[in-house]
Amino acid sequence: MWQVDLETGSKMSFSPVARASGLARDFEVDEHLFRLGSQHSRKGEFMRYAIIVTVLSLVLGASFAEPQSSDPNMKNEAKPQSKKISVADFGNKNVIGHLGHPLGTVVHVTGIAVDGKTTRMKRDMGKTLLEIHTVNGEKLKTKASFEFRRAPKSLAKPEPGTKFEYYVHEYGAFDGVVVPPKELGIESPMVAHDGFYYRHRITIHKSLK
Repeated sequence: MWQVDLETGSKMSFSPVARASGLARDFEVDEHLFRLGSQHSRKGEFMRYAIIVTVLSLVLGASFAEPQSSDPNMKNEAKPQSKKISVADFGNKNVIGHLGHPLGTVVHVTGIAVDGKTTRMKRDMGKTLLEIHTVNGEKLKTKASFEFRRAPKSLAKPEPGTKFEYYVHEYGAFDGVVVPPKELGIESPMVAHDGFYYRHRITIHKSLK
């Protein structure tokens, strides 16, 4: 039998007087029981650490997981891809423009003239843009701007900040600079350009102001 300091875990002995008085019996601890208690303590501490690590893993996993839509119809839905269309469809269908009407439709528009430099885009520098706010009396949901370029000779270009009211029709064209592949050996002028894409435009028929 050994006497053990319960705070430090070190073995200790009592004096004969202490043994005789019975005080030692109050502090005697069987060495085997002490070892078992220490083992259980270590196991308990290990289990606590294991639980903490598991909880942290679950929390971090949930934090970095990809957010899921609450809409059941959106689950596992692939991202939409660009659709290919044929130019032949242009002649068979009404192509809706930025003004919300088929291209070539004369509509009544209102808005304000804007200096092209405000867009901070090179392609708009030095141009006057027509920022259209309403079409046939209805406010546009998405802002549409067009370059002032086709209008009656009698109609002067509006100054930036000037409000306008026109009858116009929208049209457009795929245009721009196309650079041939280098392996073809075709020389092309080195000029700044913004690529080849659809350019939306309008023709002004009449001003109401």
